[in-house]
Amino acid sequence: MFNEKRAAQMAAYLLRKHGGKMSASKLMTLMYLSDRKSLELHGEPISGDNYTYVRNEPAPEHHDLVDKKE
Repeated sequence: MFNEKRAAQMAAYLLRKHGGKMSASKLMTLMYLSDRKSLELHGEPISGDNYTYVRNEPAPEHHDLVDKKE
C-alpha cells in the first residue's frame, strides 16, 4: 500500500545524497531502483507504490507528486 510519507522521505534522502538537485525522471528512476532493491532484500518496497512507464522510464503510480516542471 502506498505510503506518501515514506515516499517523500525516500525522495528527500535521494535528493540530499545527490546535492539537492536532480531531474524528476532521474529521481523517479532512483526511487524505482530503491523500491526494487528493498523488495529483494526485505520482501517489501520502501514507498509501497506501484510502478509504470512514463516517457519510456520507470515512474511511480503517484508520479504526479514528483513530476513537476523540471
